[in-house]
Amino acid sequence: MGIPIDVEALLRGRIVESERLEFKEGWNPEKVMHTICAFANDISDVGGGYILIGIKEIDGSFEVVGMSDSELRYAQNELFGYCNTIEPRYVPAVSVEEIEGKKILAIWAESDLMRPFSCPVSFSSSDRKGGERSVDTTYVGWIIRFVLTNWRNCSSFQCARPLPSTV
Repeated sequence: MGIPIDVEALLRGRIVESERLEFKEGWNPEKVMHTICAFANDISDVGGGYILIGIKEIDGSFEVVGMSDSELRYAQNELFGYCNTIEPRYVPAVSVEEIEGKKILAIWAESDLMRPFSCPVSFSSSDRKGGERSVDTTYVGWIIRFVLTNWRNCSSFQCARPLPSTV
């Protein structure tokens, strides 16, 4: 599945704000997977975010460095494998795009109601299963604030009986 946006317009800053757009010069699974989780945990529901791999950011501007066909295949294969480590499972939209005659990997990590998502802090083979996990703490904080603010309205949580009013 491709991404639902014109990548050239995205690069020129005409469609998505910069805090929803990440440039990565090359494939770095740890940084990419953490960014995917952060965008999927987008509590504001502004659409998640975009990661463009093969773009080098230089002082607020960018340079298209591109990726070779073998780098693209390798990155896509690893990306889909690493998506199995996200809990709950999450797979972003991925597309190979051509910009300035060079190929890049475009990833759209849409916000998802199954959040919060977490992934391993480290992607070394020994840490991948059962190791320390990273979760977007902004979302966790929102959940805590929501529950503390709305806990008395039991119908929101479909409780069997009202909660005590002493807390």
